Amino acid sequence: MAESPSPPVLLILGVDASGKDHVANVAVGALTAGGVPTVRRPGWLCARAVARRSSEDKGGARLAQERLFVATFPLLRPLVIPLCGALLSADVRRFRRSRGADGKTTVVVSHTPIRVLAFALGHRGDDEPLRVGRRTERALRELAGTDGLRVVVLDISAEVRAARLADRAMRGRLDHLDRYLANPAHTALAERIEATLVELAVRYLDATVVHNDGLDDDAIAAALQLRPPRPSRAPRPRGGASSRRRSVAGWRGDRYRAASV
Repeated sequence: MAESPSPPVLLILGVDASGKDHVANVAVGALTAGGVPTVRRPGWLCARAVARRSSEDKGGARLAQERLFVATFPLLRPLVIPLCGALLSADVRRFRRSRGADGKTTVVVSHTPIRVLAFALGHRGDDEPLRVGRRTERALRELAGTDGLRVVVLDISAEVRAARLADRAMRGRLDHLDRYLANPAHTALAERIEATLVELAVRYLDATVVHNDGLDDDAIAAALQLRPPRPSRAPRPRGGASSRRRSVAGWRGDRYRAASV
């Protein structure tokens, strides 16, 4: 008997204020409406499934961890890159052993080791090439080889990032990493960290880049290849739930081909 294909995995990467939560909300909504059972996990492939739609409400323990990381990063920087590789490799291997038990598509919102890796590498010199080291590169290749994986990395402009962080500040929702990147002295650094994340995702994970400065839900779904883009002149074809199911039918397979957006 042929082995059943592994349930698909959508990994959404992006820096702070890039809109990861909203993109994940659109993805989960479109997949669920199309009849695809879906589970959402924050930060790790093997994280506990959650129903929450936003990561802004962080507990005291997580905020304390972020504060400690920002404070000690200059001292720990030489250790961060190999540690990220080790944590990523462990997460991938654990996920491969346990995946598919419920047969659901997995939507992973960010990945902590990759996010921290981009943060660390973003602090390199302007003329210094991107080097991750052999072990960390091996871990990234392990992740890229995961059956059914599709990776999306979000890219936003500096102006949009500043506006979104200012909105968070008005609502009292800035965390320690937000404050670090919102510092006007770190504007160029924030751009370099984001560029590093995009380069890592494209180079090692064959990611699709989505420019998320102000996409509406239909444009996000189309960029994720969950829903065809709306025609600009012709009326939308009728078909109700059946057409929605057809638009996400590819998510029941085990491999995807990333498209440029």
